[in-house]
Amino acid sequence: MGSGTFEGTAMFFFDRWSAPVRDALVAEDPTIDGPATMAAIEAQYRALIPQMSDPGLFAPLLRVFVINGAVYIATYLALAPKGFAPERAWKVCEDATRRFCAAFSKIEDTIVTDTMFSPIMADYLRWEGSRTEREPIGEWVYQYVPGVEGQFNYGVNFERCALRALATKVGTEAFAPYVCLGDIPLSEAFGLGLHRTQTLAQDGKPCDFRFERGAPTVVKKHLPVLAP
Repeated sequence: MGSGTFEGTAMFFFDRWSAPVRDALVAEDPTIDGPATMAAIEAQYRALIPQMSDPGLFAPLLRVFVINGAVYIATYLALAPKGFAPERAWKVCEDATRRFCAAFSKIEDTIVTDTMFSPIMADYLRWEGSRTEREPIGEWVYQYVPGVEGQFNYGVNFERCALRALATKVGTEAFAPYVCLGDIPLSEAFGLGLHRTQTLAQDGKPCDFRFERGAPTVVKKHLPVLAP
């Protein structure tokens, strides 16, 4: 894995997540020792970095997916010893995600949404998806799905997920299905119109992402499921 560049990128994103996670923790449990708990989460996150599969500099979206998802896993690893069940730990992560998205400026919101629905993004996903089918990129394998008029702009079918692999590697199988739910607040925040019926970690195959700009987010949940 682990170049200094990847570690630096991972910590850059963790720094952006720190305040939302801290505030979500205190909102869930006002008696919690925020600084000590955040130190434990950071320690868990740093320990995860060498275990992450880095898809590389030329796979920026996949890189961001694994880096951000690892924040959830690190949070659970730090909270589980404090008696937090997966469901309760996820409440913290979901709240943190909404706070994380709320911190984006209107210009940043627009850039994210416009980029996700640009022809360049479609071409990129088509190209990268075909690459992963020949050989996994950082434990990701997916196919690009062209849009269907009146249904969705484009889609992605994930056949292999690096976050699921990471959760399994570090013994957090019970939490893996919840990590998938992070896509809900992200879709709602940026108007991605995600429609999804299943994920690998929730006992489905493939993870069937479909995006329609500005449409309601509709994600079916199959919980609890223990990822094998």
